Amino acid sequence: MSRFAEPVFVAAGLRTPFGRGGGALAAYDAISLSVPVVQAMAEQAERDLLVWGTVIPNLGWSNIARETWLDAKLNPTVPAFSVVLACSTSMMGDSSGTASVPIEARLP
Repeated sequence: MSRFAEPVFVAAGLRTPFGRGGGALAAYDAISLSVPVVQAMAEQAERDLLVWGTVIPNLGWSNIARETWLDAKLNPTVPAFSVVLACSTSMMGDSSGTASVPIEARLP
């Protein structure tokens, strides 16, 4: 017997390449770097939420998570939201994703 109506899974994440502004990756925007990573994550497990961020946001995108998810041609009904906090963006993504899991699922 399970304590939860639905199983809860936290899957290992992946990340885009790390580069310097104006460096070897300057010809690529954050979405074009993110799409293959999100597609690889989707191959590992069915996702029901995407938390995604960027250190240097592009003002042309209101929600890089949603733009990336849709460009990856994944299920458009999956919610996606963005986080931005300079060098702590990935840590904020982890915290935000964890906060999205019901508290009952996080208890031992």
